[in-house]
Amino acid sequence: MDVNPEFEIINTFNLDSSSVEILYTPVNYLTGNFDLDDAINKSWEKLCQDAEKNSRKCFDSPGYSVDSVNYKNDRLILKISNTTYKQYITTFKDKELLLKFPKSTFPKLLSIFGYILTSDNYLIFGDNSNLTRSAGQFSAPGGTVQRTSLLSSQYVFNEFKRELFEETGIDDSNLVSTKLICIAVKSDTNNTPRLVFVSKANVSKSEIEKLFSKSDKEFSGLVFIHNSVEEINHLSSNLNSNWTIKVLNEYYTNNNNIIDCLQGKEPTSI
Repeated sequence: MDVNPEFEIINTFNLDSSSVEILYTPVNYLTGNFDLDDAINKSWEKLCQDAEKNSRKCFDSPGYSVDSVNYKNDRLILKISNTTYKQYITTFKDKELLLKFPKSTFPKLLSIFGYILTSDNYLIFGDNSNLTRSAGQFSAPGGTVQRTSLLSSQYVFNEFKRELFEETGIDDSNLVSTKLICIAVKSDTNNTPRLVFVSKANVSKSEIEKLFSKSDKEFSGLVFIHNSVEEINHLSSNLNSNWTIKVLNEYYTNNNNIIDCLQGKEPTSI
């Protein structure tokens, strides 16, 4: 496989929540590093000021840092601890901060995104014009896993469904199945692993457009493409497409197929 400078797919699989194990340590990842904490607060203030100037949202939320990932004997084990979105976003966007502090001390935010296949064979993406992250780009629905007192592998799957509902209007009753298909690492985010899902919906493109009209409108609009290698490759090459779409293109390029995954077939190893 050719190396993509933007990301790397580090593993592929076809997992439901029963094949994922969470090992959790309830500590804040950056506790005690007061100099770094002060630098993060100053950097965050600037990021929010820039976002406000561009009429974009700026929000912080408690989340989890992925400390290690281990896939063995058809089981995925995630070791995680506490962090916040503010700690994470500033420690890879602020170049001065990156130079001043060791990159190894930065949290790797537990993030999720995924692909939805409609009942009439379309894939759904969103226009991020409303958001600070990936502003003006097309991307797959997703976000970060919010902190909870009821952490479990099923909760992580449900968090993807929550993001999907908030961004598209599709809720759990509209989904036939949801699988974890791979882990992708974005090169400019301290090798932070993203969990990548795929869901099969029981509703069509036109029905989803109606659901979206009633959603929170985190996306400014939805982008539908036919589920084919040609269409995915075309969208992936669009300058407005961010890395989440390119991950899907590479997944297909390496002889994996979302339809096969939804039918329970094992993916080709990357």
